Amino acid sequence: MSIHSPDSKAKILIIDDDRYFLEMANNALSEMCDVLTESNAQKGLKRALAEPTPDLIILDVIIPGLSGYQICRELKQNMKTFNIPVVFVSSLEQISEITRCFDLGAVDFISKPVQMPLLLAKIKNHLMMKLQRDMLEELATKDPLTGLDNKRSYNQVLASEWKRAQRDQQAISLVMCDIDFFKKYNDHYGHGQGDTCLQQVAASLFKTASRPGDLVARVGGEEFAVILPNTEREGAWRVANNLLVHLRKKQLPHAKSPIHKHITISVGVATHIPQQDEAPALLFDLADAALYRAKDQGRNRVIAHEDD
Repeated sequence: MSIHSPDSKAKILIIDDDRYFLEMANNALSEMCDVLTESNAQKGLKRALAEPTPDLIILDVIIPGLSGYQICRELKQNMKTFNIPVVFVSSLEQISEITRCFDLGAVDFISKPVQMPLLLAKIKNHLMMKLQRDMLEELATKDPLTGLDNKRSYNQVLASEWKRAQRDQQAISLVMCDIDFFKKYNDHYGHGQGDTCLQQVAASLFKTASRPGDLVARVGGEEFAVILPNTEREGAWRVANNLLVHLRKKQLPHAKSPIHKHITISVGVATHIPQQDEAPALLFDLADAALYRAKDQGRNRVIAHEDD
């Protein structure tokens, strides 16, 4: 359920081998939500992990193949799905079984046979709470001016992707970008136009670095970063060069730039395979040093750190 489109329908996945319940729940919820149903546990788990992920999952405890407990545990251990609310439905009545559902991270338990008005009311409530959490999370991780991820989000994602690259011994790349002579731009055009310029540059960077899994963030006043997981040096260079070229094509006027009549950026790139005793700050230092060299060599260019 996109917080950018409040009128769009939420997506609910129901994993249950009770076909009567699936039909009844689908009929009850379909006006409010897009309902996906799956009677096979393995297929249900696969669908839960597929993009776009559901906004809420209704899950039976007893399903052939994998138990609902196992499915819930998998969901809560996966970074993509751990925030998705899980509502268990079951005919089990033992308190120990019900409390186990909550211990695994479920937000609710509804006894079978399910009263559909009760199901509808509870699902509405849980979706509203998820929407509120998503909005608060977005406010905490988004830059309000550009809509890009902010420095806090950048730090979290870099740390997470660094650990993944360490574990899998894969390359991770970081691209650092800085708008050339932005202070001169602000002094000449004013801060209002400066904000508009930042928005236009951010939109260009975001559109260019559009591969799923990449992250474009505003990490300073006129400084941006692009995290490129599982990306070798050649691929990172190609992305960085595209950022430079695509922004040039926008031809945003910069009357006070001493190097070009349009807005330009300087770009530093670093690629590294993290070793066990290394921290994400290493990658930032390498990319930042490359960015400094790009500025020192005349700006409006890409410089890559040569990592041995």
